[in-house]
Amino acid sequence: MFDLKRFNLARLISRSGTVGLMVAFGAVVYAVALVVVFPYERVGEFAEATASTLGYDVEIGETGPTFGVGVKLDEIRVRTRPRAGSKPVSFLIETARVTTSPLKNLTGGLAYDFEAEVFGGQLAVSVEADSKQGEGKVNVQGLDLAQLPGIKESFGIPLAGKVSADVALVLPKLKAAEADGTVQIQCAGCSAGDGKAKLRVDSNPLLAEGLTIPRLRLGDLEGRIVFEKGTGRIEGMHAKSPDAEIDVEGTVRLADPADLSQLDLYVTFKLSDKLVKSDDKFQLLLQLAEMQGKRPDGFYGFRIQGSPRHLRDPQWSKTSPFPPRSRTPKPNAG
Repeated sequence: MFDLKRFNLARLISRSGTVGLMVAFGAVVYAVALVVVFPYERVGEFAEATASTLGYDVEIGETGPTFGVGVKLDEIRVRTRPRAGSKPVSFLIETARVTTSPLKNLTGGLAYDFEAEVFGGQLAVSVEADSKQGEGKVNVQGLDLAQLPGIKESFGIPLAGKVSADVALVLPKLKAAEADGTVQIQCAGCSAGDGKAKLRVDSNPLLAEGLTIPRLRLGDLEGRIVFEKGTGRIEGMHAKSPDAEIDVEGTVRLADPADLSQLDLYVTFKLSDKLVKSDDKFQLLLQLAEMQGKRPDGFYGFRIQGSPRHLRDPQWSKTSPFPPRSRTPKPNAG
């Protein structure tokens, strides 16, 4: 007797196998086509053009396919465009990987992930956006502060340490100046000075010729910045070591392009008695700052303002320009 149920089941299995085979064949064709005909060079050209609109000159040596829907970029040379009174900064990213979401891109949006080994650490960026709003996440692990371009030029003395950060920002209207979110920052084993470079402050006649700063251990610096409508408030940024104790407060005002963002920081520090007695240079520095910068709590304070590319000379100040704030609990590591 003919079994209709078994016949339907056999037909279903047959059809399922056929559909599965078609899907697999389509995937293979898509992958081969992606590798053979995808214009990877155009991706490199697009990246160079986009960087140009942000104020950077970028040259990409080679582009090619990578696992998934993505592109591998090799020999990425980046050079800043100097503004008046500043010098260009150049650096090399040996290799980077960019993957994207075709479905998001086909529906009028933008979604991509960027991964690279840079400045001795790892950088991962995830971006998803449409015409009205963008959301970005950045994870940085172990970047060598001494390798970051422009650091010594901005602060006047070399800085060292391993920097890690977690960034989560929402950009209404795709504008950094409207960003909301948080930035968590850590610097392990931070230090300032190397016993060779001179700290120069043109506005101070006694420091205009420069004062050699010995290596100052700052310890592990950590804190966070909370952004609302493009303005970030620094919270709980603190470090303590056998050499010094330091606290940073202030604001970060984001701009478009990013290099026009403005920093307004108030830094207080206290050096250990042992360190001060061990080096005449620290004693001289504190003597110069005592009248204008020494606070009743024994700390010294100074204010520093400007853009990341060009910070103005620090100004000694006994009082913070920012309203009083309660102590923020120390952020968790990781």
